Amino acid sequence: MESACATREPISTFLESSFREDVCLRLLAESQNSDGGWSSYPGSRSATEPTCLAFLALSAVPDEAVAKSIRRGMEWLRRTQLADGGWPAVAEQEKSCWVTALACMALHSQRDESGAVDAGLEWLCANWPAEGNLWWRIRAKLHRKTTTVQQDSMLRGWSWTPGTASWVEPTTHALLALRAIPARLHPKSAAERIDLGERMLYNRMCPGGGWNAGNPLVYGVGGMPRIGATAWALLALSEYRERAENQQSLEWLRRQYDSIRGPVSLALAQICLSVYDCAPPRFERGLQQLYSANQFLHSIHAAAWSAMALSAPNEWLWGPRRKGGAFEQPPARVAIRRAANYEADLETLIYETLREFDPPVHGKSVLLKPNFVEPDPRCVINTHPAVVAAARESFLRLGAREVLLGEAPGNERDTEGILETIGLRDFTGPLDGIFVDLNLDDVERVPTRTRASKLKELYLPKAILRADFVVSMPKMKTHHWAGVTLSLKNMFGIVPGNCYGWPKNVLHWAGLTNSILDINSTVRPDFAIVDGIVGMEGNGPTQGTAKSAGVLVMGDDPVAVDGTCARLMGLVPERIDYLKRAGLLLGHLKLEKIRQLGETVESARTPFQVTEAFRQLVA
Repeated sequence: MESACATREPISTFLESSFREDVCLRLLAESQNSDGGWSSYPGSRSATEPTCLAFLALSAVPDEAVAKSIRRGMEWLRRTQLADGGWPAVAEQEKSCWVTALACMALHSQRDESGAVDAGLEWLCANWPAEGNLWWRIRAKLHRKTTTVQQDSMLRGWSWTPGTASWVEPTTHALLALRAIPARLHPKSAAERIDLGERMLYNRMCPGGGWNAGNPLVYGVGGMPRIGATAWALLALSEYRERAENQQSLEWLRRQYDSIRGPVSLALAQICLSVYDCAPPRFERGLQQLYSANQFLHSIHAAAWSAMALSAPNEWLWGPRRKGGAFEQPPARVAIRRAANYEADLETLIYETLREFDPPVHGKSVLLKPNFVEPDPRCVINTHPAVVAAARESFLRLGAREVLLGEAPGNERDTEGILETIGLRDFTGPLDGIFVDLNLDDVERVPTRTRASKLKELYLPKAILRADFVVSMPKMKTHHWAGVTLSLKNMFGIVPGNCYGWPKNVLHWAGLTNSILDINSTVRPDFAIVDGIVGMEGNGPTQGTAKSAGVLVMGDDPVAVDGTCARLMGLVPERIDYLKRAGLLLGHLKLEKIRQLGETVESARTPFQVTEAFRQLVA
């Protein structure tokens, strides 16, 4: 592995003169090795931790030369990932370890889609520390009265290296990685690991507050807290900021702040105090004084942490949006647009609405997934072809490279018969090269990202997997098994009949709600457009009654879109089983998390009739 620093252009002069840009970021930008990684000190070999820290710090710089450096850093991380999914601290180690959490955070922050993050999380959740194994339990029983350490060793977090004991800092890194990465991408065991890890941290807190490496009491004497460990633990536990342990430890950290004499400790303390909304304002001056003493010893770690502490809150560390110290996703956006009938100018309506959302489709492949169920010439059952055609033209106007239509009807095997009956080509023109019968497309085996059902894998059409941007386009209908069928339930139509039959009974045997969650976590729609101009009420999805609602509902969070549609239909989305659970795993369901565009729910509400079995859903 080469260690010489690569020759590169300096950061562009658009940056204002400040300690962050002129010192911290410049040192990072000019210290990248020729192999794409960073080392702990300029001129030495690339290693995982400094590489992750360096391009996380640089990612806030909107400069093409810097973006190129970040891409090279990502390539280095992908190249150095081991076969088991984890990362070594250094190339010579050849064994996965604690830095896997940092690598997952770093790659996820750059929206890496190579599968490296998935494999890394699998390794992270599958590797348990030594506490709790059989030999450990036997030894604990033999030495019950030991006073060497007093802690619950059954509360396992994460270790520095596999097969050794849990420690505070690697546990916090793993928890932060799992918090930063959406739950829908987590391995099955993640929830258990998070719970045990959080309980382990509280169990290892020092008497009086704060954390050290992991031994709060030794021979009955309280351990001494440390700045770094305390900051990391408070960050990992910031969802529980009001707990007495958090407040006690926060107060200890605040008391130590003025005596900190190292740039890394000072930066971590500043980041932590910022998350808890109590950071002192004199941080940059303190860093400058430390730098003037010894230039941070040219440490990449010190420069990176200092740069991140001087930046706005970083998404990779505590989530895209922070309120009260909790981890939150950005609010969803949902637009309700009135459309009296299918003769209206739907293309203009959809195009102008999409422009507000500014979806990232320029030069990309878009796949629209309508709800084509049966040969219904009135299009009460199916998404109306006028809406589908208008959406297709709108995405093309936004610069999409191609816009395909794909559907896998679950009951009727004659897909072409459905298309001809509803008159799709009368609206779109010839369908050759545009429409993909997902029932018959080539498939790939894909592990489900969640394990809500017993389906550990799905065989999915390549057209869906190759699309850059998937849009679910359902009909607004009631459903005699699920309550309602909207954008999430519509994704049943990506599961191919040539593998699962007609109807796709395996999904119902696996549990309707659970299958909806697993399908949408594995292929989450990027956008949803719901045809509510004429929907269906009563005994839907095929034997109900036409219901004119006169709306199109569009949004960038399918869960929020479906929740909004349910409210428009006069139903309570939190009472719909799969929507309630999707609101915890896949998106936003709560009103306060949804930014409403266009019409209000109250002004556009049109109550739908439901069967007697679903009376409890009515608001």
